[in-house]
Amino acid sequence: MKEDKLNPEKDNLVPKGARYGKFPFNNRGFADGGGDGGDGGDGGDGGSDGGGNGGAGDGGSLDWRATLDPSIREHPSLANFKTPADVAKSYVNAQALIGKEKLPIPSKDADPMAEGGNKEYDLIYDRMGRPSDFKTYALPEGLETPEGFPAVPEETINGFKEMAHKIGLMPHQVKALYQWQHDQALGIHKGNADEMSKALETSTVELRKEYGKAFDGNLAAAKGLISKFGSPEVLQALESSGLGNNPHMIRFMVKVAKNFGEDGSILAGETQAGILSPDDAKAEVAKIMADKKGAYWNRSDDKGNQPFSKQEHDAMVKKVADLNEMAYPTVKV
Repeated sequence: MKEDKLNPEKDNLVPKGARYGKFPFNNRGFADGGGDGGDGGDGGDGGSDGGGNGGAGDGGSLDWRATLDPSIREHPSLANFKTPADVAKSYVNAQALIGKEKLPIPSKDADPMAEGGNKEYDLIYDRMGRPSDFKTYALPEGLETPEGFPAVPEETINGFKEMAHKIGLMPHQVKALYQWQHDQALGIHKGNADEMSKALETSTVELRKEYGKAFDGNLAAAKGLISKFGSPEVLQALESSGLGNNPHMIRFMVKVAKNFGEDGSILAGETQAGILSPDDAKAEVAKIMADKKGAYWNRSDDKGNQPFSKQEHDAMVKKVADLNEMAYPTVKV
C-alpha cells in the first residue's frame, strides 16, 4: 500500500509567490532570486526516487522607491537617487549644515534702497559682515598723493562710507573700491598734467617764434598784469585750467599790459628796454631803410660835407643789425 505524503503547495506550506518562481521585496528593498526547484517525487514500487533539485531563477532588481509610502514615493527630490545608500549620504551632508546661520531670501517687494534702509536686506548685510556703523569702515593707507593732487574733503569721504553702508558693502569691498577710485582719479590728474606740460611746450615754441627776443619781456608783462590787477585765485584758476598756457590768452594779456603802461608801452619794469617783437622789429628796419637821407645811408666825409658823423652812421648800422636779430630770431625753448 502506498504511503500518503504531504503536498506543500496544496497544503499552503509554500508562500504563494514561490509558485511563480519569485518572492516579494525583501528587507533590503530588492526582489530575491527565483525559488529553488522542488525535490523530485518518489518513484513507484520497484523504481528509484525522482531527479534532483531544480535550478535557481534570477530575480530582477526593481526600483527601491516602490517600498516607500505612496505619499512620498514619487517626490521629485528622490528622482536622482539610485539606491538607498545615495539617500543616506545626502542625509548626512544635510545634517552637517543644520545649526549654521542661513541667509534668508528677501521678498520680491523689498527695496534695499528705501529711505531708512530695509529690514530684510539689513539682516542679510549684517550677517555677511557689514559693520554696524559706516564710520568704522577703514580706508587704504599710504595712498600716493603727488604735488598738486587735490585732497579729498572729509565730507566726501563720509558720504562714500555712508553710501557703501547703505548698499551693504563689506569692509574689504570698501577698501578695494576706494583704492580703485583713487587710482582712477590719480591717473586722470597725471594725464591732465602731462597734457598741460605739452601745451606749455607747444605754446612756448609758438610764442618765442612770434615774439622773438621780446618773449621774456612780454610774458613778464602778462604775469605782471595779473599780479597787479588780479588775485592769487585768478592765477591759480589760469594754471589749473590750462588757460595760462594758451597762446591766445597770453597774446590777449600782453596787449592789455601794453595799454596799461604809463606811456602806452609794456608795464614799466616788466620787460627789457628796446626789445621788440619780430613784427615790430621788421617794421622799424623798413622805416630806417626807407629813409635815404638818414644816418644809415649817410655819413660825413673828411671835409664834413654830410649831415651825420661817422659815429652816428655806425650806431644806426648797429641798430639795424640788432633789429634784424629781433626780426629773425633763432627759436629756443
